[in-house]
Amino acid sequence: MYYLTMANEAEKAFTDHVAEIEGLVGRKFSEAQTRAFLIDPVLRILGYKSADDIQMEVQVRATGDFVDYALLIDGKAEAIVEAKPSGDAILEKHAAQCVEYASVLGTRWCLITNGITWAIYDAHINAALADKKIAEVRLVGDAQDANRAWQTLSLFSRESLGKPLAIAPLFADLVIENELLRQDSRAISALRAAVSEKLGARVPADIVVGAVRRRLQGLRPLDTTPGSQGLARTVRAEKPPPRGVTRSDLINAGLLPRDATIEAKFKRETYYARLRDGQVELDGQLYPTLSAAARSIVGHAKNGWKFWSFNGVSLGSLRDKLAGDRPPK
Repeated sequence: MYYLTMANEAEKAFTDHVAEIEGLVGRKFSEAQTRAFLIDPVLRILGYKSADDIQMEVQVRATGDFVDYALLIDGKAEAIVEAKPSGDAILEKHAAQCVEYASVLGTRWCLITNGITWAIYDAHINAALADKKIAEVRLVGDAQDANRAWQTLSLFSRESLGKPLAIAPLFADLVIENELLRQDSRAISALRAAVSEKLGARVPADIVVGAVRRRLQGLRPLDTTPGSQGLARTVRAEKPPPRGVTRSDLINAGLLPRDATIEAKFKRETYYARLRDGQVELDGQLYPTLSAAARSIVGHAKNGWKFWSFNGVSLGSLRDKLAGDRPPK
């Protein structure tokens, strides 16, 4: 009960912090100001308050550089945090440097932040740098952005860090999504074998992935009842909201290039952004959602699906088309 009370208090403190920094978005702070006003409060909320919990300016002896923060559990650095000035984009070179520091220090987790955006990397993953990135959250945006930021950052609290099962939800989401939507995954291979056994014929992997995707989107199986169009038509058991369709779904369906340049008009100006690695790049800054990128332009919460368009068609319309909420033209 005590832990639950503390967790609730921490979440409320985080919510209050997000409300306080809403008006600071867009202001250019030095790194020292960013640490004092934007980063230090979050670390305190996460439970890092004393010299036993946190070290600052930790030297990486192999390079002579210094890490801004090391988060300690029982005297051992379990994560490092690198600070960047507010308004600066978190770039690949920053991630590479932070992961290198973590590797040298023998630390698994690397968090890079400008106080608003927090990118999280796992230095122990034996893969390319892009695959070491396990999450990126943004404190401001809409309510969903703030909630996702807390759900992710709280996994790195003093109470959770160092406990493998505490971080499991984040990895479960990543692994399950990857396993269920990748044709050569072990999960799809197992499902493919089960379907092939029932059918008595070898079933292609893309058919199995398509079936999984329909389940994830709340769709019924392909309708083969009399009077239907058979395997050519997919129908819904109940009409779910179009928000069940993601940007990845549009890309996989061929309605949107993976690196598409999208545009929006606001106050007689046209703004251009680019999709990159599941995020939205605008003026050198990466945003986790379309709405977060839209908010950075208009200054308040904005539905990014309606705000952004591709080749003159709003992304919301493309989403509706894929969701089946509009009849084909």
